[in-house]
Amino acid sequence: MRWMMLSLLAGTVLVSGCASLPTESRSNIDFAKVARIENAARAAGVSVYWVNYPTRQASAVN
Repeated sequence: MRWMMLSLLAGTVLVSGCASLPTESRSNIDFAKVARIENAARAAGVSVYWVNYPTRQASAVN
């Protein structure tokens, strides 16, 4: 019984974690900034793992 409850809890955590991923549009990602940072990291011999990509500010439309 305990094994089934732990399995159910683990499944719930996994499903709820995937459901909470942001649905941000790729059009807001600042690809120029990403490229600059990744090029600098590559030159320094380190790796970059993006958790949240940098975004551009939305331009105001009049």
